[in-house]
Amino acid sequence: GCSPTAMQKLAHPLGELGIVKAVEQLGSIYVLSTFSTYSIEQVAAAAPGARKWFQLCVFKDR
Repeated sequence: GCSPTAMQKLAHPLGELGIVKAVEQLGSIYVLSTFSTYSIEQVAAAAPGARKWFQLCVFKDR
């Protein structure tokens, strides 16, 4: 699986969208970070067949 990594678009123009597509092709699991550069909906649409989880961070002051 692919563990959650924040702000992937800072490292590559496709960011999370590129990674989730690759994970889909491998048949693995993708975990979207709370601090993603794309929305949950955008990532889900990019790879509809991928198994996806979401890392939810709950902050006291939010």
